[in-house]
Amino acid sequence: MVQSHIGAGIMVKGHIGAGIMVKGQIGAGIMVKGHNDAGIMVKGQIGVEIMVKSHIGAGIMVKGHIDAGIIVQGHIGVGLMVKGHIDAGIIVQGDIGAGLMVKGHIGAGLLVKDHIGAGLLVKGHIDAGIMLKGYIGADIMVQGHIDAGIMVKGHIGAEIMVQDHIDAGIMPKGHIGDDIMMQGHIDAGTMVKGHIDAGIMPKGHIDADIRVQDHIDAGIMVKGHIDAVIMVKGHIDADIIVQGHIDAGIMPKGHIDADIMMQGHIDAGTMVKGHIDADIVMQGHIDAEIMVKGHIDAGIIVQGHIDAGIMVQGHIGAGIMVKGHIDAGIMLKGHIDADIMVQGHIDAGIMVKGHISAGIMVQGHIDAGIMVKGHIGAGIMVQGHIDAGIMVKGHIDADIMMLGHIDAGIMVQGLSGEPGHRCLSQAWLGLVFLRIASPQQGDHRLLGPASGQGAGGGARTRDRRLPADLRAGSLATVLRTPPQAWHLEQKQATP
Repeated sequence: MVQSHIGAGIMVKGHIGAGIMVKGQIGAGIMVKGHNDAGIMVKGQIGVEIMVKSHIGAGIMVKGHIDAGIIVQGHIGVGLMVKGHIDAGIIVQGDIGAGLMVKGHIGAGLLVKDHIGAGLLVKGHIDAGIMLKGYIGADIMVQGHIDAGIMVKGHIGAEIMVQDHIDAGIMPKGHIGDDIMMQGHIDAGTMVKGHIDAGIMPKGHIDADIRVQDHIDAGIMVKGHIDAVIMVKGHIDADIIVQGHIDAGIMPKGHIDADIMMQGHIDAGTMVKGHIDADIVMQGHIDAEIMVKGHIDAGIIVQGHIDAGIMVQGHIGAGIMVKGHIDAGIMLKGHIDADIMVQGHIDAGIMVKGHISAGIMVQGHIDAGIMVKGHIGAGIMVQGHIDAGIMVKGHIDADIMMLGHIDAGIMVQGLSGEPGHRCLSQAWLGLVFLRIASPQQGDHRLLGPASGQGAGGGARTRDRRLPADLRAGSLATVLRTPPQAWHLEQKQATP
């Protein structure tokens, strides 16, 4: 026990049964090359460092001030607790059986190259950072402030939990057994190049990115604020759930097994170049767009607001359902296996240059129109309102059914003239025109009410060659004959 002053230091090469306690001042340091059964407790000041090359049975507790640092190259049986101030840092190249707790201030950083059996708890301040190249059995929990960041190249058995502030970021290149949970503030971001068994859960604020290049078993849940982006180049087994705010966007280039669910606000957008097994569910607000260049097995569901639009250049296994509001439109250049269903509002329109296996159903409002240059396997059904019209230059296998309101018209240039093709329309709800071009004859006909004729009104039509049931103003007009047969049917009709 030192209560006064030792000018040089303490060096242990043999065996101490109890321990070393410093309440005064040691000018040089404490070096243990032998065996210390109890531990080292510093309540005063040590001018240089504590270096352990052999074995300490209990632990090291610092409540005072160490000018240099603590270097562990041997074995500490219990743990290391810092409640005071260490100017340099803590370097663990050996083995700490219990854990490491920092409630005070470490001037440099914490470097773990070997093994810590329990975990690491930081409630104070670390100026540099935590670098793990070895193994930590339990958690890294930060309730204080770390100026640099946490870099993991080894193995963490449990989780990294940040409840306060990290200036740089968390970068795992190794293996994390549980979660990265962030309730505080990270200035830089989180980059995962290794493997996380559970997930990343930020509830606080991340200024830069969450970037995943390897594998996350559970998912990413954001309840706080991310200034930059979530970028996935690796594999995420579960979900990306955003309930907070992301300034940049979500960019998966790898594989996501479950959902991207957004209930908060994304300023930029979502770009998918990889593979998503489930859905993109958007219940919040996206300022830019959803762009799919890869593969989504399920679909895109929009219940919130998208300022730009949805662009699909890849493959969507299920469909696109819009119950909210899209300011721009939906542009499909790839393949959608199911439907595009609009129950909300699209300001621009729907443009299909690729393939939709099922159909387009509009129950809400589209300000511009629907333009099909590709292939739709089923049909187009409009029960809501389209301000512009429907233009088909490609192929629709089934029907165009209009039960709502189209302000401009329907123009079909690409339909085959095979018997059995139908176009169903419930009366004339406004000035609705149907323009059909026969690919065999180049024959064009206009369907529409004569001037002064209301919905379901008189029998006059603009084209006297049309079938009699249409000229009679039937509420349900069914065109079951190909265009080349209309002249014959007109000759048999009563003028």
